[in-house]
Amino acid sequence: MKSELVLASILVLLACGCAMFRHVQVQAPRTQVETPESDGLTTELAADIFRDVATQLGFVVVRPLHVSTNQVQYSARAPGNRPANKTTLIMWVDNDQIIFLSSIYGYAKDLDAAQRAAALFEQALDKRGISHKLSSRKAIIPP
Repeated sequence: MKSELVLASILVLLACGCAMFRHVQVQAPRTQVETPESDGLTTELAADIFRDVATQLGFVVVRPLHVSTNQVQYSARAPGNRPANKTTLIMWVDNDQIIFLSSIYGYAKDLDAAQRAAALFEQALDKRGISHKLSSRKAIIPP
């Protein structure tokens, strides 16, 4: 009974829009070599797109971090110690896919900034004819 009440309380908090990590994800297939027939994205082109979007937003790009032998992460954030724009950009590269993640810690109304950043990634991929999938989610614990 007690655990049911705790679970019900947590669900009410989540549904009412408590502050949490909110993400908008643009996912594209990865390809090793760019050809006219491929609809995937090379790591080099993805890094260029990531830097371009970060520059458009006035963000600082952090050097790539090799998470494992087959996974690399890039990140970017607004400049300064405590920036007003709390959106963070992350790009994950693994053997199969490339994910552009736009994240913000806040309420549902704060998701607009992350959605605008994700739209820039979508525009860049659309311009190059690269297939992609858009999704959004929220999480209590960051990725």
